[in-house]
This record gives sequence, structure tokens and C-alpha cells, in this order.
Amino acid sequence: MNKWFRGLLIASLLLLGACGGGGETSDTGSNRAASSGQNNAAQTSPSQSVPDNASGSAKSLPKPTLSFSDTGFSLSDGLTKDGRWTVSGLNGLGWEYSLDMGQNWIPGSGNFFVVQGDGPKMIWVRTRDDQGNTSEIVTVTCTLDTTAPAPIEAQSAQEAGLRRLDVKGLESQATWAYRFDERDDWLEGAGSQLWLLGNGATRVFTRQIDAAGNPSATTVFDLSQAGGNDWVEFSANPMAPTSLAQMPASAEVLILHGNVREGDVDYVRIDIPANKSLASFKLVHYRSEDKIAFFALQRGQVFDAGYEESRMMVYGHLGPADMPVQGSVPVFKLGQNIATSLSAAQRASDAVVLWVQQTGRLSTDYAFELLFDHNRSEGMAKFWKDDNLALKGVEVSSGGLKTTSTENGEFSLVGITRQSGKSSFVLDAKKVINITHASDAGIGLADVLAALKIYLGKTTNSLHPASIIAADFNGSGTVDLSDVLQLLKFYLGKSVIEGYGPAWVFMDNKDHEKIAKDNSKPSAITHDGSSAPLELIGVLRGDVDGSWAA
Repeated sequence: MNKWFRGLLIASLLLLGACGGGGETSDTGSNRAASSGQNNAAQTSPSQSVPDNASGSAKSLPKPTLSFSDTGFSLSDGLTKDGRWTVSGLNGLGWEYSLDMGQNWIPGSGNFFVVQGDGPKMIWVRTRDDQGNTSEIVTVTCTLDTTAPAPIEAQSAQEAGLRRLDVKGLESQATWAYRFDERDDWLEGAGSQLWLLGNGATRVFTRQIDAAGNPSATTVFDLSQAGGNDWVEFSANPMAPTSLAQMPASAEVLILHGNVREGDVDYVRIDIPANKSLASFKLVHYRSEDKIAFFALQRGQVFDAGYEESRMMVYGHLGPADMPVQGSVPVFKLGQNIATSLSAAQRASDAVVLWVQQTGRLSTDYAFELLFDHNRSEGMAKFWKDDNLALKGVEVSSGGLKTTSTENGEFSLVGITRQSGKSSFVLDAKKVINITHASDAGIGLADVLAALKIYLGKTTNSLHPASIIAADFNGSGTVDLSDVLQLLKFYLGKSVIEGYGPAWVFMDNKDHEKIAKDNSKPSAITHDGSSAPLELIGVLRGDVDGSWAA
């Protein structure tokens, strides 16, 4: 150990004696404020308090609440594109905030301030009265990301008589979306492909949305000019519908798009692949002055039901959100999941024929989105430092389903239900830990020093991103001095503040580098809905060098 680090370690030990580990108070009940949702796209991030003596106050003042909008797919990862911070609970007092851990204080006005500049943020705020008394310091950490990602690269190919669009250039943890003109709502993409057949939609608009919620510029693909046998007029013969009997097993989302008017009827046969089911069936594009069209689904290879509604699985009027209701005919509006009207047996693998008809004279362009659900998520859980070290006993869950990884780290969830017809779903992974001594978690002096280096920015390019996640001893999303001091206390066998300590953290292997780079908390594990297996890696908080062994 060189003199520089020995000196820092001694200083840390002195701090331990002086303030019990520093960074948070332990005599105010809970040292974290409860989270509360602000709206359906934002969440108030939790805050923590610095001890009274850090502010030098002679009179105790009520501390404020500091919050920001956690944006993007996850509302709990501390990543946001919104630099506006809200200060509440002032009780008529003044307030001030600091962006440099108390070296400089900026007087606040109103009930908010705006932070600029992308990157990790640690914000301090406190109330202040006219006599100079101040409250405890409330601190919140987050990562600000206001930079739009690069546009999607859409590559086109022909396969099995269908148009396949491959989505390239997605950022880690990013999602993508598509639509058929500027007036349509954006639709969530599944996996990295989109399959299309028909002649109703001439263009596909795509974009990606990064983890913070920033959308990219739009990429437009012209279907009408692509060429190929996927640009087809659907059959008008109910006994010989256009057939999709050879649909590729890898197809997750299929778009059937066409054009109908009076005297023109479309019939399309869809063979739902084996081991899959029809998770979602939606009208996602409708463009016509005539706000009512008609559709029906019949099980079988032909549509011979005629007008006998009892032989149809489902039928009704189709149209935009403002379509009128006529008589007792069921109404299915734009964006409504028609598959929810079908039983599990009706959605299972077999042939289904779609009938679309327009009784009016006006031309009607339409597009249906069919989402096929393989209802299964498979994968493996392993330790981040060693690909050969499988983690058994990891509980993986989604909704009400649970499973536990085997001796080989393998897991499989069958029967997953996606919400609102979305292709993606969220998994949770956890592992019970029973550690009483630092050595049980592989925690030694080397881990304390490594965490100190990370806090001081003295790391090298060879540092594995998982080490940064492990150094975050309380899982706040930021490695700060409190993490180092509490880790040192744990190594020395002393009690640590509640919320600090060894714990397993799991994440998708493809996401851990971005999590460490952005200093963001690992969020819920999102499966894109494809059949590709998940690779979960486990990081043990405190074991910075990865020396733990099963």
C-alpha cells in the first residue's frame, strides 16, 4: 500500500470515529424519503439527508423535499432527460442549493431550479431563515442525459414472401417505435425486426428512444418503392385467401396492410406458428373519410362463414377513435386489442382467416398489427467475474410467475403475459444472501481501496463496469464517500447504516456497461419479447474486485 492511499485510509478511519460513517443521519427514523409518482411518465426520486452539523446550524429548521422527474422506460434508475428540480416542504422558509457538495451555495427562488450539462449529478438543498440558521442538507443523485440518440438504421430484405425490416443501431437499453404516417401514434417495436405484407401503407417511420427518454430523428422507409412480392393486393376470394402459411418462426410482429372500398374485399389467411399464440391483434392505421369498415376472423383455412356471425371468432366495425356507433354491432377502434375478445384456444397456433370490407365508396387504407407471443423467457444467471460460475437459487419472476435457477444457472418462465399488447415485458431477479462476515462476501481491504479509487476518479480503463456497480454499497446509483466509509466499516466488522451492505444485483449482461458509465441504478430487467435467451449477470455489492466464490 503506498503512502498516499495509507494516508487516505487513516483519514477515513478518523472520519469513522468522528461522524459514524458520514453522509446520512441515523437518528431521524428513515434516512430516505419515500418515492411518489408525479405523473404517468415521471417519478419523484428519493432523497437523503446530510447530518445537521454539516450545515453548521444553531437552530433546527425543517428540511425541504428535493425531487426530479425520472424519465425513460424505467422510472427508478435515476436517469432523466429533464433538468428541472422541484423543491417543496419549505414552510415559508428560504432555500438554497449546491452543485459542488457545499463548496458554493446558490440562493433559490420560487419552487424549482434547472440543472444543465449531461452527466452524473449530486444536488444538495437546504432551508434557511433570516438569522442564517439552516436545516439538514437533503441530497439527491441522478444522471442527466439530454442528448438524442442517433437515428435508426432500417435495413430491408425479402423472406418467405414478406418484407422484413431489420432495425440497427439501437443504444443499450433503448427501445424503438414505428408508425405509418405523421398522424398515427407511435407503436412500440418488438425485438429488432418488423414483418410486413400488403399494399395499404406506403411508408414506415421509425425512431429509437434512449434509456432517458430522448427520441432520435425519424428514419423513413418507402415500402411502395422497395420492390418485391410483399407489395400485394390481398385476395378477394374467400375460398382462396392470400396465404401466410410459411411465416418464419422468428417473426414476432406482423403488419397486414391493405386498401378496400365498396366492392373490394380482402381475405388473408394467417397460420399462427407452432408453440406461439396471438398475443395482440390491433388496428394501428386507418386513413379514410369513411369512418366505418367491417372485419371478421374465422378459424380455418378458408372464410366460408358468409354472414353467419355464429361461425366467426370475432367480428365488428373498425375505425378511428371518433368512429360512430351503429346499432348493436361490436365496435373496435384504432389501437384496441381485438385479441382480448378471443379465448386462449382461439389464439393458439392454427390457421385463421381475416376478412376486411368497406361498404362505402371512399377508399380506406388500413394496417393491422399482429403480435405473436412465444410465452416463454429462458436464460442463464452467472457471476460477472467468471463466465463459468453459474448462480443457482436466483429467483426470476414476471407478474405472478416465478422460477428458480438450477445448479447450472439456467431458468425458464412459461406462460408470461404481456400488458396492453406490448411485446416487451419486465423481469425481476433476486437471490437470498446470508452473510455475517466480510470474508463471506469476498470483501477485503483491496475492495475498500478499489472503492476509494473509484470515488476519487483514480481508476484505469481496465476497470470492469461491474466493479463500479459493486462499489455502490447502498445501490443509490452513485459511488460516494459514504459508500467507501460504510464498506470500510463492514470490512472492520462494525455496524453499518441501514441500506448499506452486501446484496445481489442482477442485470442483463448487455446493459451493465451503460449502467456503470452513467452512474445509474440497475433497473428492472426488460426482455424485448424475442426468443433470444437472456444472460443475467450477478454483482455482489461490496465485492469490488470480484473475489467472491460460490
